[in-house]
Amino acid sequence: MEIEQPSFQPLWLRCNTCNHAWDDWQPMLVPVKTWVAHVRNLHCPYCGVGAKQIYLRTAPLKED
Repeated sequence: MEIEQPSFQPLWLRCNTCNHAWDDWQPMLVPVKTWVAHVRNLHCPYCGVGAKQIYLRTAPLKED
């Protein structure tokens, strides 16, 4: 049986305060404590608002 290593997966986010959208990364295959700490530490890179005002999007940003 092969044990999978921790990795990062894409995470598509939007700020509910300033409506800024960005693509980020989330850790996968990590202890729940690690994942929760990561989510609680999310902040909008534009206005700085905390995780309670960060929403998930359903698709990545389009490349120009």
